[in-house]
Amino acid sequence: MEHTITVRTYYADGGGGTVVGETRTVTDTADTNNPVEGDLSQANSPSIDSSTAITDWSNTNSDKLRYRFDYTVTANGNVQQVLLGAINRNSNGATLRETRQQPTGRIDLNDDYGTGTDYKLVVLVFDGDGVVVDAWKVSDVADGNGP
Repeated sequence: MEHTITVRTYYADGGGGTVVGETRTVTDTADTNNPVEGDLSQANSPSIDSSTAITDWSNTNSDKLRYRFDYTVTANGNVQQVLLGAINRNSNGATLRETRQQPTGRIDLNDDYGTGTDYKLVVLVFDGDGVVVDAWKVSDVADGNGP
């Protein structure tokens, strides 16, 4: 199903009222794919290091879902949190997420079911203002062989 999303910014007009400053409309389907790739980072924003890796340790014999996230975020700027997620794209398995305040770490996201289905694996970095300033995403079938 397609959705239309409108974002408006408002500012005070000096006379006690508000005026619409900018308006942006995006049309999208709720399918875990972004309609527009926007970059909100600044020169001093934290970013995902190239050493970041996700390993599929899922066991299809017992239907045990397991993804290991080894992540490193550069210390530039203020890292508010790192969100790690495994989003099921077939609606017949688990959708998991974990947030961390540490810029470096290892976390396993696991569940007792959900192998054999397609997942979008994401690492999102939020700066001190709560803005996503870097993102890394990859798709994988939870079968113990990737990504």
